[in-house]
Amino acid sequence: TQPRIADRIAAAARLDSSDDVIEIGPGLGILSEAIFRHGVHSLTMIELVMRLATVLQDRMRDRRGVNVINADFLDLRGLPGDGPLKVVANLPFNVASAILERLCADHARITLMVLMF
Repeated sequence: TQPRIADRIAAAARLDSSDDVIEIGPGLGILSEAIFRHGVHSLTMIELVMRLATVLQDRMRDRRGVNVINADFLDLRGLPGDGPLKVVANLPFNVASAILERLCADHARITLMVLMF
């Protein structure tokens, strides 16, 4: 994701300092940085690739409210946390429909989704 596009995705989510956000497949964190620039309470990033999760943990270590989960989103039981969530993501194309189906199944806690395919 290019930084300019990432900013547009984050802006579309109408983020504020009370929002808890999940980002699926953050990669190197370009969208994650845009999410933080728009201001959030917490950001949980779910990254399948261990190497990328390690890079994200290092890049975000000084940020409050960050949680990097090295896992396949489709293998998780339910959504992280227990309150309302926004989902902001540039979904991996090869599994986008499976992720969207899963998000729809867990929709009760999701107040807004901004997804790029």
